[in-house]
Amino acid sequence: MRLLLVEDDARIARFVAKGLREQAYAVDVSSNGDEALYQSEINTYDLVILDVMIPAATASKFAVRFENQASACPF
Repeated sequence: MRLLLVEDDARIARFVAKGLREQAYAVDVSSNGDEALYQSEINTYDLVILDVMIPAATASKFAVRFENQASACPF
């Protein structure tokens, strides 16, 4: 299962990604909404884990733009 973790705090992102990888998940990490949207355009994800306080694009803006990509991936 491939996951996209959107988290702006590098320590938290490393901690969460490490735990998920230990459970055999493939994890990509993005630090902001724009980067996450780019990653979601070039990769297929089974799940997106979204920090609602991300910089550069609010979580709600990310959600709208992500849904407009016609992705069937839950977040």
